[in-house]
Amino acid sequence: AQKLSEEIDRGEVSVTVLDRSEHHYYQPGFLLVSMGVMEPKETSLPEREVLDRRVKLISGDKGTMTKISVGDRQVTTADGTNHKYDLLVLATGSHIQMDEIPGYAQGAETFFSLEGAKKMQKAVQSFTGGDLVVDVALLPHKCPVAPLEITLMLDDFFRKKGLRDKVNIHYCYPIQGVFGIPNVNKMMLGLFESRGINVHTQFTLASVDASNKKIVSKEGNELKYDLLVGVPPHKGAQVIADSGLGDRRNWVPTDKLTLKLKDHDDVYVMG
Repeated sequence: AQKLSEEIDRGEVSVTVLDRSEHHYYQPGFLLVSMGVMEPKETSLPEREVLDRRVKLISGDKGTMTKISVGDRQVTTADGTNHKYDLLVLATGSHIQMDEIPGYAQGAETFFSLEGAKKMQKAVQSFTGGDLVVDVALLPHKCPVAPLEITLMLDDFFRKKGLRDKVNIHYCYPIQGVFGIPNVNKMMLGLFESRGINVHTQFTLASVDASNKKIVSKEGNELKYDLLVGVPPHKGAQVIADSGLGDRRNWVPTDKLTLKLKDHDDVYVMG
C-alpha cells in the first residue's frame, strides 16, 4: 500500500485484506506471556490500527475464507461472496493440533496459543522442582527457534529463583540434534551441555500419559515429567485442504526463491 500509494489514490489499484479476526495478534509475544515477561493485553491490537489507511479490511464471516479458486482467480468467503483478484497473497498460517496426539491436551502446557500461554505461566510460577520436559512433537512448526528460546528462558528463570538445582530440564526433539540448521545445532548442543540441559534426540512423540506423567515416543522410549512444556503438532489452514492446494498436512507447495505458489505466477505464499 505504501509502494502503490499514488496508484491507490488514483483508483487504479486496490489492496484488500480478508481476515476472520478484527485483531492482529503478535504471536511471538505468547512465549513471553508464558514466562511472565509480557502481559496478555500487550499481544494484540485492532487490525485496522495496524494496517495502512489505504488497505481495505474485511473481517468476520465476510473475511473468513472458505474456498480459494486459483483457476478462477477468486476467493470465496463464509458469507457467500466471491472476491476476484489479480494477485493473491496467501498468509493463512499454521495451526496447532492439540488433539492429534493422545493425552496431549490433558498433559502438556504450551505457549503456542494465548490461552495456553496464560495457563502455562501459572504452571511455571508454581513449579518448585522435578523433571521439566520441553518436547517438540513434530516438524515443521511456527517459529523454529521458539523451543530453544523457551528452554533457555526456563533455565534462566529457575536459576534466578534459586531452584535450578531442584529442576531437571530435558529437551526432546524428533530428529537428530536440537535444531535443523547444522551450525545452530552445534552451538546449541554446546550451550545446553554447559547449562546442564538433558537432550533426547530422535524422540518422536506418540502419546502423553497425563495420569502417570510420562511421555512415550514412537521409537519406544519413555520419559517421566513433572511439568511438560510442549510444542504441539501444526497443520496448514483447513481452507488450503478444502481448496486442493496443499499436501496431506495442508502445507502449500512454494518456490523458496520467489515465494510463488508452484506453477502459478499470480499467487504468493507468505506463511
